[in-house]
Amino acid sequence: YYTLKDAIANPKPIQKPHPPIWIGAGGDQMIRLVARYADVWNPSGAAREHTAEYSEKLEKACAAIGRDPATIRRATLLRWNGDAAQLLDDAGKAIEEGFTEHMIYLPEEQGGSAAHAVAEKLADLRALRS
Repeated sequence: YYTLKDAIANPKPIQKPHPPIWIGAGGDQMIRLVARYADVWNPSGAAREHTAEYSEKLEKACAAIGRDPATIRRATLLRWNGDAAQLLDDAGKAIEEGFTEHMIYLPEEQGGSAAHAVAEKLADLRALRS
């Protein structure tokens, strides 16, 4: 592990407000770090059926340090399998669980065709939030 001293970075990155800190975590120790430092949390590696359980752990970790859990945006990964109805259903469930950010995993072998198909559903996905 190396430490940089007197490194020059120009132009400087945004300082205030700082870029959002995203942490992907599900373990107890990492959930405590999310509660303390994250702007956005992704329960990386958690199956969709366990995200509510992980959210509860985050709520408790926030309560333990006096942080309002509503100040942490929640991100989830949705998988595209070619079924638009399934994607909309999964996104709707995630929204009900308090997830505000949705990343859609596209199978590499489908290339641009998957991206185009999902892009056609963006209006429907956005409508779920209203």
